[in-house]
Amino acid sequence: MPKLTIDKREVEVPAGTTILAAAEKLGIGIPTLCYAPGMKPLESCFVCAVHIAGHKKFVPSCAMPVHEGMEVVTDSEEVKAARKSALELLLSDHLGECLAPCELACPATWNVPGFMEALQQGGLPTAAAIARAGLVLPGVLGCICTAPCQKACRRNDRDQTVAIRDLHRYAAGAEGVIAPSAAASGEGAKEPGRIAIIGSGPAGLAAAYKLAHLGYAVTVHEAAEASGGSLRALDASELPPNVLTADIAAVEAAGVAFAYNVPIRDEGSITELAATHDALLLAVGAEADLDGLTAAGIVWTDGVITIDRATHATTAPGIFAAGACAGRKGLAVRVVADGLAAAESIHRYIAGESDITPQKPIALRYGFLDDDEQDVLWSRPTHNAPEPGPVDDDASAVAQAGRCLICGCRDNDLCKLRRLASDLDASRSHYVGERRHLDRDASHPLVAYESHKCILCGACVAKSEASDGPAALTYVGRGFAARVSAPYEGPIADALGDDGPAYADLCPTSAFHRKTTRQAGRPEAGQ
Repeated sequence: MPKLTIDKREVEVPAGTTILAAAEKLGIGIPTLCYAPGMKPLESCFVCAVHIAGHKKFVPSCAMPVHEGMEVVTDSEEVKAARKSALELLLSDHLGECLAPCELACPATWNVPGFMEALQQGGLPTAAAIARAGLVLPGVLGCICTAPCQKACRRNDRDQTVAIRDLHRYAAGAEGVIAPSAAASGEGAKEPGRIAIIGSGPAGLAAAYKLAHLGYAVTVHEAAEASGGSLRALDASELPPNVLTADIAAVEAAGVAFAYNVPIRDEGSITELAATHDALLLAVGAEADLDGLTAAGIVWTDGVITIDRATHATTAPGIFAAGACAGRKGLAVRVVADGLAAAESIHRYIAGESDITPQKPIALRYGFLDDDEQDVLWSRPTHNAPEPGPVDDDASAVAQAGRCLICGCRDNDLCKLRRLASDLDASRSHYVGERRHLDRDASHPLVAYESHKCILCGACVAKSEASDGPAALTYVGRGFAARVSAPYEGPIADALGDDGPAYADLCPTSAFHRKTTRQAGRPEAGQ
């Protein structure tokens, strides 16, 4: 039982144990991509690199056995730099699109493809929940948003955009009565977990909704006799009052409390309210008569409280700002997004995290695609999809959603490469090589294979070689042109057989991935 130290912590493990396993025993996480429990270490990605005292080079922890007296460092800046370089090499050989163009164009980075997929499957309640979670005010935005998502839609390249705005407005209208959520009503809320919000415009409502669903007890203080802020000033022809009322009712149903006719506009009132809550969010509009309010900060008698635009925190402890009073004006969806980001910062602040900046994972993009690559994308939608038209019933909503190409990676939240690259701030452009060609093999009934996402970690080939029967997956080509293929470059279905989903679960970049329900339920073009 050799003893060693990892990050100055001693551990004793059986002989033959790897550094990776020894670190795990101590609760020290070392990132991996190509490693899979029960399989022979591949040592191909090198993101599990660590430093051993006395060694000049870094070593892969997944394969290096421990020995008596070994001193291992897993978290130094030098180790992180080595891992970052390894990730940047992998990114240079990975052609992925983490988010769809419509998602990236939306200031709230709303999950448009997930919403469309739910509609395509006839799951209106699921689609409505996605719209509500990402936009908070889907009915309102369905009426007044300028829809930057539609301008970015890939269908614009060949015909007409998907009617995204009309679809989320319809889903919001068909949502029905929303039952209050026990988890969001303060029941089981974190201790401490009381949050005050001043102002019930788009930013305040968005922050209140998200914080309530995170388990906090939220009270919104409004000087007027009703919620909505600047939205109340819009003409009924532009924003029907019943639409705004329904969206506010959904915020109330989430467990948010409202205090009306409560003007809080001076330093004393604000500081007193902040003292009795764990965090306070200023979300008043620019037109509010708050003493000394400016876009650059809040001027009080004893100085200026400035706002950190990245975290929404002010220089007053526990006080945050969002929306117009924090300089965020313009599109209503942009103000909603600002409120959501402020809520995340408040959540991280109360949790005691040292860095409360909202996390933004990297979002890789395809860039220019030639005609053949465009055809790969266009092989996925239904072939008889109608042109944009009125969305006024469930059938027309499902038909319009069927026009969506479901762009972006549907497994982006599970992608290990994306997560690690975000954690280490790795760049895709640091190393430049010949990029892969967009390609898709959808021959398997449950799993699709997109070779352009493959980073040649070798896990799938190793699994194939270790399985019963003859090895099926293999490498074809060399260098940047190398890729994983079925024997004789046949269809991938011949290589995976009934074990296809297991390969999807193993792949760290979703080059192998499970098809959506729609894709699995019908043959795709080129199959």
